[in-house]
Amino acid sequence: MTNKFSNFLSVSSGVIGDFLMTVNLAENFYLSSGEKIKTTIFASRNAYFLEELLGDGYPYIKIVPINFKGLISSHIFSLILSKNLVVLPMLFKGYPFKSLFFMKLFCLWPGSCLVGFSGVSPYSWYNKFFYTTEIVFDLKREFFDNLLATLNIAGLSVSFSIPRLHLRQRVESLAAGDVEGKYIVFHVAASRPRRTLPVKRWSSLVNDVLAIDDSISIVFTGSPADSSFVEQIIGGKDSQRCKNLAGKINASALLRVIDRAILYVGVDTGITHLAAMLEKEMVVLGHNESPTWLPSYNKKALILVDKSECVCKGDNSVRCTRSYDGREYTKCMLGVSNEKILASIRQKLSV
Repeated sequence: MTNKFSNFLSVSSGVIGDFLMTVNLAENFYLSSGEKIKTTIFASRNAYFLEELLGDGYPYIKIVPINFKGLISSHIFSLILSKNLVVLPMLFKGYPFKSLFFMKLFCLWPGSCLVGFSGVSPYSWYNKFFYTTEIVFDLKREFFDNLLATLNIAGLSVSFSIPRLHLRQRVESLAAGDVEGKYIVFHVAASRPRRTLPVKRWSSLVNDVLAIDDSISIVFTGSPADSSFVEQIIGGKDSQRCKNLAGKINASALLRVIDRAILYVGVDTGITHLAAMLEKEMVVLGHNESPTWLPSYNKKALILVDKSECVCKGDNSVRCTRSYDGREYTKCMLGVSNEKILASIRQKLSV
C-alpha cells in the first residue's frame, strides 16, 4: 500500500502556521514512502513568500500559486492523470465549494483519494460530499497530530512526529543582514487584531526588557500592515535598541533574524510557529480559542494563557473578548500580566 500513490497534494490558504504544518506532513510522507513521493502545495496567497521561505531546503515540494498562470502548466495536467493522495488540512469554517471542486479534479484517476476533516462550522456541511475519506478533527489533540492521522490512509508508518523545519544548512548560508549583537525578536501582531496586547502594555514591557541588560536590543518582525502598530510601541525609544523590521525584510532575512536571536517573544501566530519549528527559546502569549494550534510541540516554549475569565470552547466558536481603550482583545491573552511575561523573559534569559 505504501507505493499506491504517485503524488501527495495539499492546499494552503497562505496562513504561515498551517502551511508549515503541511510542509512537515509532506516531509513525513516523503520519508515514509519507499519511492520518495513528491509533493505539490497549492497556495491561494503568499505563494512567493512561502516558496522563498523553504528555498532549496525541500526540493521535493513544489508550491503552485492558485492563479491562471499557475493552473495551466503541464505540471497540473500531469497531476490530473496520476494517482494522488490529496489532503486538505483542517479549517474550522470549511472549504469553499470552488476549492473543493478544484482539488477533486486531482482525484479523477482511479485509486486517487481526497482526505479531509469534518468542519466545526455548520457552513461546511457540504465538504464531506467531496471527500473520499473524512476524518473527525480531535480538538484534544495537537493540530499536527491530527494531520498525521491522514497518513494512515496511505498505510505509511511515520518517521517522526514533532514539527520541525529542517533548514539548518539553508539558514547558515544566509547573510546576517544589518542586525548585529544580542537581540530579542518581538512579534506582537497576529492576523486577528484581537489576539495581541494594547500598545501601552507592549511599550511598558519593552522598557522593562531593555532595562534588564544594556547590551540587549529588540527587533520587531511582522507584516507591512503591522509596521504602524510597532511604531506606536517603539515611540521615542532608542532607535539603536529598538528596530522595526515589520514588512521590511523578505522570508530569507526573516529566517536569519529569528535564528540569530537569543530569544523570541510573540503572540500565537504563523511566524511564532516558524520560530517554534526552528526550536528557538520562546515566550508565547497564547489563547484558548483554538489551543490545538499552540506551539506546545516546541519544548523550549513557555506558553502563557490566562483562563480565569475565559469562556472559550477551543473550537473558535466563541469570541472571548474584553474591551480595553475602545478596542476588543482576547481575554485569555489580555489577562496575562506584564509582570508574568517579564518574569518568563527573565527566566529564559536566566537573569
